Order: sequence, then C-alpha cells, then structure tokens
Amino acid sequence: MRQTLSLPQLIARAEAGDAEAQYCLASALHGQGRAAEAASWLERAAAAGHGHALCSLGLMTLDGRGLSPDLERARALLRTGARAGSAQAAYHLAELHGFSDYPGADNALSLAWLQQAARQGFGPALRCLGFAWAAGGAWEPARALFAAAGDDGPGLHALGLCWLRGLGGAAEPGPARAAFEAALGLGETRAAHHLDGELAGIAPAPHPLPPPSAELLSATPPAAPLPEARDLLAAPRVYTRVGLYSELECDYLINLAATRVSRSLVGDPLTGGQMQDPVRTSRHFTVGPALRDLVQEALDRRIARCAGLPLANGEFLCLLNYRPGQEYKPHHDYFRREQPGSAQRLRLGGQRVQTLLVYLNEDYAGGETVFPRVDFRFRPRRGDLLHFHNVDAQGVEDELSLHAGEPVLSGEKWLASKWLRANPYPPRRFGAQGLESQAGH
Repeated sequence: MRQTLSLPQLIARAEAGDAEAQYCLASALHGQGRAAEAASWLERAAAAGHGHALCSLGLMTLDGRGLSPDLERARALLRTGARAGSAQAAYHLAELHGFSDYPGADNALSLAWLQQAARQGFGPALRCLGFAWAAGGAWEPARALFAAAGDDGPGLHALGLCWLRGLGGAAEPGPARAAFEAALGLGETRAAHHLDGELAGIAPAPHPLPPPSAELLSATPPAAPLPEARDLLAAPRVYTRVGLYSELECDYLINLAATRVSRSLVGDPLTGGQMQDPVRTSRHFTVGPALRDLVQEALDRRIARCAGLPLANGEFLCLLNYRPGQEYKPHHDYFRREQPGSAQRLRLGGQRVQTLLVYLNEDYAGGETVFPRVDFRFRPRRGDLLHFHNVDAQGVEDELSLHAGEPVLSGEKWLASKWLRANPYPPRRFGAQGLESQAGH
C-alpha cells in the first residue's frame, strides 16, 4: 500500500479506520522523524488487531523506544500479533520466552512459538531451528531447515557449509558456492573465505531441497552434547574442551562481528571507565541485548554449563579480532581491589571469577594464548574452548592466571570471550539498558 498511495491518501484512509493504512502511515511518519505521530497511528492500528502493528508496538515496548520498557506488555502485544498472523511476532515471542535470564522464561513455550513462525516460512525462525538440530548432530533436518530459510543471510551461510562439508548429505561444491555467493550478497562476510579458498574456480549450481516436513516443524530438536573437559593446568586451574562450537556456530559469530568491531578498550584503573591502551591493540564487538538471538542463547547456555555457573552471571559475549601485529599483552582478567576504579566494576556482579575463550578460526599464524608465569602455551583448533579460573579454590585472585594473546603474524584471529562473575550480572536484567557501559573491559 505504501508504494501506491501518497501521504495525503494514506492519512485519509487511516482517518477512515483502515488499519493497514494506519500501519503504513506510522511507518512513513517514523521515517520522517515524526515519532510521536507515528506511535499514535501505530497504537490505533494495533487496537484494530493489525498483526504487524502489534508486533512493532510490542518491540517498541520491549526496547523502550518512546515507551517505558515493559516485558509483560511486550509479550502480550506480541502474543496478540502472533495470533493475528504475524510470524515475526511469533519469532520474537520465542526469544522472550527463550532467554533464560528473563522473567517467565519457558523453553517449551519458546520452541512452540519458534515452530509457529517457522511453519509460516519466517526465515530467521527456520534458521534458528536449523542451528538447534545441527547442535544435536541431526544434520539432515538442519540442512533442510537452512534451505527453507530463503533469503536469510545466516541461514544461507549455514547451508553453504552443509553442502561444502557434506553435512546432512553428500558434499557438493556447486550448491555450496551458490549458497555462499547469496550469503555474501546479504552481508555474511565470512562467505568470502570459503569462496576464495576451497571453492575457488567452482561454478555455482543451485540445488533446491524439499521443504521441511510438517513433522519436522513440530518435533523437538535433540540436546547438544557437551565435550569432555580435559585438565591442562592445576595452578592456575585451566581446562579445554575440544569442539565446543561447530564450524557453523563459529562462522555465525564471525559474521555477526565482522562489520561491527572497533578498537578494544581496557578498564581505567582510576575511574572504572573504559579507555584505549597499547597493552591491548585488538578489535572487539560486544553482543548486547539488541542483537541477541536464540542461536547465541544456546551458545551462552553451553558456556554456562562448562563453567558450572548460572547464565545470569555471564557478561555479554565479546567477539575479538586480531589482525597481524595486534595483541593483548600480559594481563589479569580479575579486578584489582586496590585500584580505585575497581569498586564500580565490582558492584556489577562481583569479581570476574572465570574466563572462557572459544577460538573461532585457525587460518592464522602466531596469536597463541600464553600463561607466562607457568610457561604454558595454548594453540587451539577451531571451536575449541580454553577455560580458566581467575581466582583460586579459596576465591582469592590468582596471580598465576596472568595471560596474554601473542601478536598475530599473518591472517586474522577470531575468538569469543565470555567472562563470568561471582554473582548475577545486573546489565543482563531486562530493562537494565545502559548499565553495561559501566562494566569496563
């Protein structure tokens, strides 16, 4: 409608009670920066039962855009929108019931809403279901779900990896190239790594797959297994788990961060704020609430299981990128209590007691993680976890946990960093926007 009607025509139809016109008018006014007028028309369209308007209003209520953040009202609006036929509303309901640190989290209800959105053909929902089946090792249904996700960039990238690696069927480079080319066109930058590497010189050959069955879209994905922990050091306490994340999951996180990274910061020991320092020359991106989804939720839960701590104790996932020459010189992850700036940071969940690093690629030279006080070096494979405690068994800050990321010599190094606090981390609470800026790095 918005393409065929002028603004005066939209206004006339909206004033006559046309809910679709009211929704389109709200979108047009929002694009002109007329937020208050847009919100008023959106409210009217939502009151008339317009599914997309209900979804938009629910998301505005969730994010606090011009409204006070209200999780229960957001859920109610999204629920009504989903029942009115909005697949996007059902998808976001799945997220709001699936985030385990939100009040009222319910895994079964989350899956039901996700499946509803998937049955309506909503690409992100099909992709999230695909990742859930892949995490449990069920590659054939995962590949079918990725293929059904259509123009969803992360789903296309995952489909390319399935074709390339022979996951869920035979390896076929032509379909892999076609999927990666489509994913790259949608901003999945890691696709270029595969196109310019293993698939160089291969012609694209799209290979449509049958749509997922009704049974698959109603079934429960298998649980993801947890690789066995292997002790590396007793002091400091250091462990590894081989293959904690799959290649699909590693690429998913690289793609998420690739265009968003900026110069890494460290905590200011005097103020507790953040600052640049030559000790840390990498780039990073912290995945805050706005970009959180059910794939990341599953990865976060896996990390929390490894740590043996509640997910609520975890800081937001930090994705790190090191280019040639970049490093993180020897440092501790715990907060030094004698430093004035630590008081503010310790108020947000207490001490940083554990660090978990998942290495997302291996096509680089240099960049080893080292513990200089115990002469230990770690060079992982893609998807491996390095897990260490920043405090000893008595809860005292462990000086032996001093560690560093050595300079990368060639290529780029990517890893995911998760710091866990002694207590729940307040910025993770619903409605706590802004607190994360006080946490430091």
